[in-house]
Amino acid sequence: MMIDHIGIAVDALDDAVKLYRRILKISKEEFAVSQDEKVKTALLWFDNGMLELLEPAGREGAVADFIKKRGPGIHHIAVSVDNLDDSLRKASENGFAVVPPGARRGIRGNRVAFIHPRSLKGVLLELCETTTQK
Repeated sequence: MMIDHIGIAVDALDDAVKLYRRILKISKEEFAVSQDEKVKTALLWFDNGMLELLEPAGREGAVADFIKKRGPGIHHIAVSVDNLDDSLRKASENGFAVVPPGARRGIRGNRVAFIHPRSLKGVLLELCETTTQK
């Protein structure tokens, strides 16, 4: 396992991308909108990692709720796993709460799932099934 990315909630995606460009040597940028998650994203790739910037695509949704409660900032930490089904089974067996609806397709096309922050001392953990995409 390794860190896949860090998700950061922002209130203005374009401004945040410009800010991160000023401090990081970004090798690749990808932009996407998820209607299901009600979020606009920017994936900022650098030599050995990636940041996922998340802007609410409206007033509803998990990221919009997060910003209303806490303001912009770190939203989640994502780790790569070889087998998402095994990881979710292990999490369930150990009493960790999986955020509904469970496993689904992430914006990069890989399968992802989230462990609720109440299970991990306030940290939202995303499990990302390993892919060769970068």
